[in-house]
Amino acid sequence: MLKSLITNKKLGNESLLKRNSRELYQYYQQVKENIEEICLGVDECVTCQGEACPIGITKILINNGLAEKKEIHTKNSYTKDKQYKKEYDKEKVSETLKVTIKYLRQIPCPKQYQNIHEIRKELEMILFNKCIDDFNDWNEYETLLIELDEQSITQIF
Repeated sequence: MLKSLITNKKLGNESLLKRNSRELYQYYQQVKENIEEICLGVDECVTCQGEACPIGITKILINNGLAEKKEIHTKNSYTKDKQYKKEYDKEKVSETLKVTIKYLRQIPCPKQYQNIHEIRKELEMILFNKCIDDFNDWNEYETLLIELDEQSITQIF
């Protein structure tokens, strides 16, 4: 096994660990850019509300993922009615949810990526005012998502 690692390194082949790490970093960077575009900023909110906002919580989750922090602290202490009624760009939120689902579907053990599932849940709350807490497989997830909002699903899948 060690010999194959050395041979692959000499040939310039990327190890599975490096590839997974690179893909995870790229995912977080893409979602970070999307969330910055979705964020309504000081024009709408006057000042960043951080953990008092679903976008603020998503930013924290992204930063935790980029910093490789193991702890996930989301209080969801904001008033959901007020925060989710903001005029977020639903198309951009759908696109970001699509990227998140695509990433989770391609990894072998998606349940280990709790941070990304928390991001998924925040995006679902913005789009559907509900989130899917738990599911056994992607077919079940798709069925549950259709139950939330069949019309929006075509943009996501």
